Formats: sequence, C-alpha cells, structure tokens
Amino acid sequence: MNTNEDLRVKKTKKLIKDSFLKLLEEKGYSKVSVTDITNKAMINRNTFYLHYVDKEDLIDKLIFDTYKEKETKISNIIMTHIINNFRNPGKLQELILYDIVNFFLEEINFYRIFLRDPGLDGYINKLKNSMKKSLRTPFINSIKRNVAFEFIFEGTFGVLAEWVKNDFVSKEDLTREMAIILNSNWNLIFDESSVIDIINYIKNKK
Repeated sequence: MNTNEDLRVKKTKKLIKDSFLKLLEEKGYSKVSVTDITNKAMINRNTFYLHYVDKEDLIDKLIFDTYKEKETKISNIIMTHIINNFRNPGKLQELILYDIVNFFLEEINFYRIFLRDPGLDGYINKLKNSMKKSLRTPFINSIKRNVAFEFIFEGTFGVLAEWVKNDFVSKEDLTREMAIILNSNWNLIFDESSVIDIINYIKNKK
C-alpha cells in the first residue's frame, strides 16, 4: 500500500469511527445499524465492509485500539512511580492515580459514551479484563497478593468508571481521596519483598 492509499484508509476509518460515536450518543448502541453508520459517514456499505466485519467488529477495534495506544505507557509510568516512591505509599498511590485519571481525561468523551450505554456493558468488561491482564505482573504470585490486586483493581476501576460517567468531583479531590482509602490496603500487595520483585522484573525486561 502506498502512502496516499494508507492516508485514505486512515481517513476513512476515522470517518467511520467518528460517525459511529455520534450515533452512539444519539441513539444508543442497540439501535445503531451498519446502514446508519454508512449514511452518517456518507460512504457505501462496501467501503465499510472493507475495514470491518460488522458493528461488533467496529466497536471491538474502537475500544481496544484506543486503550492499546496507551497500555505500554501506562504500565511504564506505574512501574516508574513504584521504583521512585515505594518508601512513600501515600505519594506513590496519589501519583499513580493522578496519571491514570489523566489518561481517562484524554479520551473522557469517548469513555463516557461507552460507560453510559447499558448495551455496551459486555465490551466494557472486556476492556477491564484487558487492562487487568496488562497490569498483572509475575510478582503477584501468592494468595494474599492476588486477593489484594483484585480488591484494589476492581475498586479503583469502579470508582473511576463512576467518575467518568458523572464527573462528581475534581480530579485532584478524586485522586487524593482514593489514595487515602487505598493506603490501608496498599501494603498487602506492595510490601518490601514485592517491590524488590517488581524492580527485578523490570530490570530483566530491559
């Protein structure tokens, strides 16, 4: 594929995705059809099917492409904070949460559309499981750490999801209060031995 063709493909995909997002806001996922999407994007159905199997394929790619662009960066930032601040759990938690909130803010309208539509619950769960898998490193290797990881992840994801949907406090208040709540549970997973495991894990990956 030459450069001009590649640019046309990217523009067409963006047009399809933008049209789809607008329709999700207007009608909700269950009422949107491929015909609606092609009409909104002003393209023919053949063009749509060149890139996507159906609207389910489109939404899968839309959600996971958006997250995958940030996945490695999120993991690296979290690991860097752990290495630099593991002796100060309060600061560590607040820095991690602040960065995660900022990632949500970059695409907040996108995530808000998906989190507010009951027809998309299954896709949100797939996204959540993908995020969980990317953050679960080999140092989570005991019953205590597994339980703590699930508790922290599920609680954090749930609060962030509600915040994205309803925007009930400022991001500064959100990260500060969540850090306070998490503080009593943090050492269950990020004790001294687990931090050593994390640092060794990072070194071995380089």
